[in-house]
Amino acid sequence: MSSQTFFTKLDAEEKAKKLESLAFYKGKVTLWVKNQKEKFDSKIVGFSQIDLSLNTDLPVATFPSSSQLLCSFELNGVSYFAQVKHSPAVNNTLLLNFTTDLFKSERRANFRLITFPKYQIFAEFDVIVKDNSSNVIDLKPKASQTGLFKQYLNLVNESKEGGVSSFLRIQLQDISASGMGLHVGNLEKDYFKKDHVFENVRLQFKDESMTIPKVQVMYVVDFINKEKLPAYKIGLHFPNLSISLDDRLSKKINTLLKDLDPNTDFENFIK
Repeated sequence: MSSQTFFTKLDAEEKAKKLESLAFYKGKVTLWVKNQKEKFDSKIVGFSQIDLSLNTDLPVATFPSSSQLLCSFELNGVSYFAQVKHSPAVNNTLLLNFTTDLFKSERRANFRLITFPKYQIFAEFDVIVKDNSSNVIDLKPKASQTGLFKQYLNLVNESKEGGVSSFLRIQLQDISASGMGLHVGNLEKDYFKKDHVFENVRLQFKDESMTIPKVQVMYVVDFINKEKLPAYKIGLHFPNLSISLDDRLSKKINTLLKDLDPNTDFENFIK
């Protein structure tokens, strides 16, 4: 039987953020020499963002200086792995340098939480409804032509930009700690131009809400929905999340992942 664990390399920004988060929460790492069974747990007591090094509380003599040292740690239910260089710190404790790649390992289903139809999670985008043709602005809430995703425009008040300020509420199709996916119809597509950045997007979960400071449109692609109407897949990225918000969102997603019932997944699959 093949392994159900898959490894994904983090980019430089993600790697720095995870190491900083680990140090901020004074987390623990597990260290071992490659091909040896004995493992050592160590607490992180310092972090240098300049050279991406973590200072541990283990004596430097714990490992031979020439050994290939492997490291793992956990954040918000996700495990991370790296092969690290090690050297003495000022206080003669073990210093770990993460100049090499950092990987996260998850079961395949955990890369991204598929939210629809099991979870009712919505994103609310502040938008401006422009008056392009006359002095009359249509104040009717605009229901999605797809009908499946329960999205709508809620018109609020007049804007200095020559339109009406509104929020567009769309049900999520999937979400991860780094971004989310939406399905929209023609009515909503015009609000999602590639590279456009929305500010203060509100994520509405069943029991709580979160505000994402910036959400960038990464792609807009066509697809055919069940009603055979024009539809579009929107991919969005959460750039530069703070450590606290990244941790909060990751914890929420991992909590929902733990609640997944494979029987329910199969029922949804055969609908």
